[in-house]
Amino acid sequence: MALLQIENLSFTFALSSRPVLQNISFEVEAGEFVLLCGTTGSGKTTLLRQLKKEIRPAGQQSGAVYYRGKPLDSYGENMVQEIGMVFQNPDAQCVTGSVWQELAFSLENQQTQVSEMRRRIAEMVSFFGMEQLMNKPIQTLSGGEKQMVALASVLLLRPAIILLDEPTAQLDPVAGRSFLQFLKQVNEEFGITVLIAEHHTEDVFAMADKVVFLKDGQVFSQGAPETVCRVLYTEPKLRRFVPQVSAWFLESGKQGSVPFTVKEARRQGVQGSRQKRFAPMGEEQVLSCRDISFRYEKHAPTVLQDLELFLYKGELLALMGANGAGKSTLLKILLGLEKPQRGKVKIGSGEQLGYLAQNPMLHFTHDTVRGEIYEYAKEIGTYDAAETERLVRWFGLDELLDRHPYDLSGGQQQKTALLSVLLQHPTILLLDEPTKGMDAAFKEELAELLRQLKDGGKTILMVTHDIAFAESSADRCAMLFDGGITAQQPMAEFFADNYFYTTAYDKLREEQR
Repeated sequence: MALLQIENLSFTFALSSRPVLQNISFEVEAGEFVLLCGTTGSGKTTLLRQLKKEIRPAGQQSGAVYYRGKPLDSYGENMVQEIGMVFQNPDAQCVTGSVWQELAFSLENQQTQVSEMRRRIAEMVSFFGMEQLMNKPIQTLSGGEKQMVALASVLLLRPAIILLDEPTAQLDPVAGRSFLQFLKQVNEEFGITVLIAEHHTEDVFAMADKVVFLKDGQVFSQGAPETVCRVLYTEPKLRRFVPQVSAWFLESGKQGSVPFTVKEARRQGVQGSRQKRFAPMGEEQVLSCRDISFRYEKHAPTVLQDLELFLYKGELLALMGANGAGKSTLLKILLGLEKPQRGKVKIGSGEQLGYLAQNPMLHFTHDTVRGEIYEYAKEIGTYDAAETERLVRWFGLDELLDRHPYDLSGGQQQKTALLSVLLQHPTILLLDEPTKGMDAAFKEELAELLRQLKDGGKTILMVTHDIAFAESSADRCAMLFDGGITAQQPMAEFFADNYFYTTAYDKLREEQR
């Protein structure tokens, strides 16, 4: 008997007539590592919330969910411990001041004895190697550390299933990979069942026992990772969801098992490819930072130290670096939201900045998507009916106009926020993690949009952890480390010279160097 059975599950949000989920059916066996993936807005987050009744959204549900052979809703409060959940944004899950308090919080809610609580925490902290974090304030941790604390808090309740909603969306590539490897270790060593929704599937396909792919609220394909990969590859519009090394293998027509790792791809002689494009270096500086030094408080650690960065008209510069390196802080300084203790920011005459925040909900001030777009355009005096409608259709938001922005998926929220920024007609775009929560299809469309904006004379500075997107869209890449820019090169040279912050193509090239 499966641990979790989902049979013909459908769901429609309250005050909506269009179902988000339609006749979803699949099973999860005890101890399985299941990847839930699919297009933006396909219902991944909504589906996970149907399995955690404490956070189930309001609406009309039909079909059935069984846990250990009994209806999920027939269980009492003990399901809080049985099914745990880790969210996309760790800041939305952490509710206390320090790491110690955060770990104790969930156990206190279950009225765990103090002696048992201390024993569980001691054991978990040792397993995670978190001893040095215990007395630190939550807000001082990096994104990866916060996510590890969130996972540890859930594991302290000893759940049978962990649900994860894009847990690596806000992590740098190294931290994200470490988190996933640790999650797989938990799955293998403790037999805890994992159901993870992810857009960054390159690493997760290799870990998964089963893949469930959603499209338009329905299960499009499910089964072993290789089975799903081969199905997706036969669909031109879904081929981009196949991990890169797997796609290169299938494209080659080679016989054998589909590889999911660089190691497997090398053994099978897979050759990568990269689209070549000519990106001339601009000559007109539209933005410059010289000798920027910054700290948030007088005796706080230095965030930026003697930083220099130059942005040229018509280019897209991708700024990369670890969580906590100071990338978002630099954007705030460029916008004038923070003032450096030393150094100068110069913006070209006539240039206007547009800013997409890392948290798209910071942009929302209306009760509907329609208000965020149409009413906002009228408020700022840039409303053009034909152009606004064209952008709404292009962004795929035309069927979401009457939804509340908070009811959208992460990717849909990101689209809405980005569109509201473009309505301001900026000449310089500052984008903080613009692909967070977006599927592979829209990333390609976004890359094309950014190219069109550049061709139209706009300049773009993009903070991103998404290596594949930076490769497909950036002219130059820069690395922020230890308060300064340590590398600033054309895209191909940047990735060719890196070892961790690099692409599948460049990893395969390692063998030939």
